[in-house]
Amino acid sequence: MELNRKMLAFAHEYVNLKPDEPRKLAVLRAGYSNKGADVTATRLLKNTKIQEFIAKRKLKTSEKEAFKDRGVADFSIAHLEEVIIRSLLHDKTIPQTIKEMVDHKKKFNESFAEKKSLGIGI
Repeated sequence: MELNRKMLAFAHEYVNLKPDEPRKLAVLRAGYSNKGADVTATRLLKNTKIQEFIAKRKLKTSEKEAFKDRGVADFSIAHLEEVIIRSLLHDKTIPQTIKEMVDHKKKFNESFAEKKSLGIGI
């Protein structure tokens, strides 16, 4: 299924939302009805064509800065794709998602090091 005009408008509006704006706003700006706008946003964000459109767009300055974080240097292409997917699924900005993933990785590494020092695990 190809994206129609309203779907493209939604995707464009969604990527231009400010971090504190609800995704419902992108639905309304794209011309969809106010009734069930939250459900419409969720449905549209599950559309793989919309996800591809969002993932291929140019990054905003704040997103580029987030990718410069020291913890991101070890991210693989799969991690970067995961950042995009998680930000869409959990309605978070890319910088928020990157911070969560870096923090999670740090906690995992600390836990692994602690268990290793106790002789547990590999």
